[in-house]
Amino acid sequence: MSSVSTKNFSFLNFQTTLAYQKITDWHNSLVDRFAVRMAKTQTLEEARRISERAVQIDGAFKPQQHRGAPVPKMTSLDMEKILATFSRKFTQNGMKE
Repeated sequence: MSSVSTKNFSFLNFQTTLAYQKITDWHNSLVDRFAVRMAKTQTLEEARRISERAVQIDGAFKPQQHRGAPVPKMTSLDMEKILATFSRKFTQNGMKE
């Protein structure tokens, strides 16, 4: 009977890990999409609005669980990635302030 429990636990642990990986991948793609949108803007004002929207969307996420996996929240490192991508594109393209 204990071997059945161990198998079930291993399977559930695998499912939890898989669910967390899917959520993390989705979260990372969201961060990447914001970075791309900011890089396409023509002015700092447009970039600021997109950045504010990213913060609003992130604030809407509740710390919850999905099949036992915590939903990641946008971190300051994610925002730094977005802003760094925008800054690099801003200076490369000589956009207006």
